[in-house]
Amino acid sequence: MAKKAAAYLSKELKTTITIGGLYVKPFKSVVLEDLVVFDLQKDTLANFPKFLVDLNKLSLKERILDVNTVQVNNGSFFLKDYKDGSSNLDFIIDYFDSPAPRNRPKRKKFQFLFDRIILNNIAFKYKNLKKDTIINGINFDDISLTKLNGIFEGLNTREHVIQANIKNLTFKEKSGFNLKNLSTLASIDTNAIELKNLMLVTNQTKLTDYFQMKFGRFRDFNNFVDKVRMNANFKDSHIASSDIAYFTPELKKMKLDIDIDGKITGYVRDLKAKKLSIKAGKATYIKGDFTLKGLPDFEQTFMDMKIEMAGTNKKDLDEILTDIAGKKIKSIPIIVN
Repeated sequence: MAKKAAAYLSKELKTTITIGGLYVKPFKSVVLEDLVVFDLQKDTLANFPKFLVDLNKLSLKERILDVNTVQVNNGSFFLKDYKDGSSNLDFIIDYFDSPAPRNRPKRKKFQFLFDRIILNNIAFKYKNLKKDTIINGINFDDISLTKLNGIFEGLNTREHVIQANIKNLTFKEKSGFNLKNLSTLASIDTNAIELKNLMLVTNQTKLTDYFQMKFGRFRDFNNFVDKVRMNANFKDSHIASSDIAYFTPELKKMKLDIDIDGKITGYVRDLKAKKLSIKAGKATYIKGDFTLKGLPDFEQTFMDMKIEMAGTNKKDLDEILTDIAGKKIKSIPIIVN
């Protein structure tokens, strides 16, 4: 049965698919073992030792695949964008979106519904073959994730590119960035990512409540400072500049850890904050409204503050400014004490 299924899929998709084992509980579940899918260039697109599908409904006549749970244990997936703008996944997408032949009645698009997707120890790679730029930090044209785990529930692809309730998403990126936990209601569109009920934990950062990023295209993340507009409401959060530097390499020399609570909007180079509370160093606390222009170039950065409450001392400020600038600064007058 496994060989017949592989031969049928290979013929339909005009590629090579191999299946080591196939176990079916009629109209209820399917288990595929040693599933390998090659793209049209004969490179491996997907390789899954075990692929489990628990069905709610499958109707070829109605062109509906309603899935209760997809669970993938181990394995890898390699997505590529070619220089002509196509991808190595297009042939699968086109197969399900293609109209019926002229001598057959018109058919509606195949509808896919997923209640839950579970990933256990997956490796994911993405490569944009139109770009070969080497970037410090995360290169969004050349991504490599390992130890990818997570649960995605209530997937919605009607109103968004994808929307899902994400639980305990973790991975390691080749740049060194380590996502220890992402739990949120995530909405991803072609020009925005919105994270509600957010809990995000990385190497040294913890963000909670709400975070939105707007951009022209996903490639804008390679120029995060100028092209990604943020809208955030942080509660009891902690930010480490070492984590931000994975997205904004210009901040790599900066060493700053802050506790933060409040609203922030704008680009990295032009930030505005309302009712923001910041704790830094050992004795520095500031609460108020802020406008910050010029980052990540600290020496050219201008700050306008409307302070509601503040407390610090010269020693603490000297240390904080030195960490921010990446060099020794002695510009704070003794009178600050």
